[in-house]
Amino acid sequence: MPTTKKRNTKVIADASKEKIFQTAFDLFALNGYSRTSVDAIAKKAKISKGLIYHYFTSKEDILRGIFLRFVENTSLQMTGDGSLPPKAALKQMIDFSISFIIHEVKLSRLMIALVIQPDVIKGINKDMSKLREGWWGVLIDLLKKMGYKNPEAEGYFLGAILDGISLGYIAMGKSYPIEKVKRLIKKKYEL
Repeated sequence: MPTTKKRNTKVIADASKEKIFQTAFDLFALNGYSRTSVDAIAKKAKISKGLIYHYFTSKEDILRGIFLRFVENTSLQMTGDGSLPPKAALKQMIDFSISFIIHEVKLSRLMIALVIQPDVIKGINKDMSKLREGWWGVLIDLLKKMGYKNPEAEGYFLGAILDGISLGYIAMGKSYPIEKVKRLIKKKYEL
């Protein structure tokens, strides 16, 4: 097959996968993973169900693809490259988390819904664990370097705060006082 034809085939395949990912993501975020069928994704994307199964083995496979894209796009931004001093790195982590909450409401809603449905996330559990271990390890290391006597408990505390902010922002939208809460977190960690 000539190079141009291969390239065109790849471009079409990539565009089809992107359409499937975006449509599935929108439906998962709006209706929930469990209530979204492959038929609904096909109908909304205006493509055949067969084309979806040409690229993905299951609805779970689509979800895993969405999640892996999320991991790829956020890992370095969340954890940094290790070059910053501990306080600056923690500030970066908190700033990124708050920005994510504000700008990725649909993704935040989907992630929260998935986390509270363990049976749904079985297929991506290993990937979620890798993500969690990555940023969790960085967070605990930062808190140790900052002198916290129990960095694991402090990490869970900060995580609970960020989860609560996410839920509040999802529920209240722009009326949630996110900047004030962010300032309180930074004050608590002397950032």
